[in-house]
Amino acid sequence: MINQIKMMEKKLGKYTLSRSLLRKCAVLTLAVSLCIPVSGCGKSSENAIVPEGATDAEEAAKVEQKELTPESIVVSVGDSVATYKELLVYRYILKDKYQDTLGEGIWNYEIEPGKTFGDITTAQVVGMITQMKVIGQQAKSLGISLTGDEIQNIRQYVETLFQSMTEQDIAAYNLDVDTMTNVYCENEIAARVYDSCINGINTSISDDDARQCKVWYIYLQTSGVNQSGVEVNLNEEEINERYKEAKKLRKKAKTVEDFLSFAEANTESASAEAVVGRGDMSDEFINACFALNNGEFSPVVTAPEGFYIIYCVEANDEEKAIAKKEELVAKEQKEKFEQLYAEWAKKYEVQISDLII
Repeated sequence: MINQIKMMEKKLGKYTLSRSLLRKCAVLTLAVSLCIPVSGCGKSSENAIVPEGATDAEEAAKVEQKELTPESIVVSVGDSVATYKELLVYRYILKDKYQDTLGEGIWNYEIEPGKTFGDITTAQVVGMITQMKVIGQQAKSLGISLTGDEIQNIRQYVETLFQSMTEQDIAAYNLDVDTMTNVYCENEIAARVYDSCINGINTSISDDDARQCKVWYIYLQTSGVNQSGVEVNLNEEEINERYKEAKKLRKKAKTVEDFLSFAEANTESASAEAVVGRGDMSDEFINACFALNNGEFSPVVTAPEGFYIIYCVEANDEEKAIAKKEELVAKEQKEKFEQLYAEWAKKYEVQISDLII
């Protein structure tokens, strides 16, 4: 059965939630409350979700106050709603992600006073569902949808996945193929909306922004918190003494055969080696690194936090630079998509049943 699933994932891999929702939409890091008015339902008729067939808000409020059933509407985003069955699919996915690794007791673990891990994951699920509903409604205006064959392929994947589930999980999470297929389809559409939007985004990442330099170095601290957690705040005389010490170390460093071992024995940093680029350390440190060629030593570098002696191992690690550029491009695309999402989200009122929060 496991081999069957692996083969299906290879064939239909892009339809898995981990590669769709969790790869793209969950990385939006958008709190629902950031852009959308969120209100509970069931306490008053004016905050109630109106399910299809309800004659008015008062009737809907009565529906929402009843005990949860699989078909109960628990989240409403504009004209789109999610049932409790949908929410349970997401909970099952998170269960599969966390419980199997961290144990069943994880859900009752108190993260902070009055808030358990289970409470936080429920908020995650509500956020995911809200994002799916907002993006799903936007997909219609963008003309993005799935073909009948694509839906059938997703269903085939879900059916294979379903065979691997335990009877206990199926019963506990009220899982069925239809609901899971709908959730997976929603996530695939959201992933396509994301791709469609970021493909038209021009990024401004230069080679210098992405450059990665491999160095060995010695660090003598003059301010900030040291490795032992103690605040360092030297006066001018003490800083001058540290500078003299740094100059002596640099002179000695140029004569040793194994500079890395020498650096490890004398540095006050956690490590004496690093691959660094813009934003990783102070500008003074990075500028000094970027000014070096392979095999060169820097002069004593003065930075707000202390003094450095730097040896350049590789002035530009091209493989790491390519990966860094991809990371920075993805980050910029995500940020711009978040801006788009924030504008879309303003169009919709979000209501959440008090029965799930």
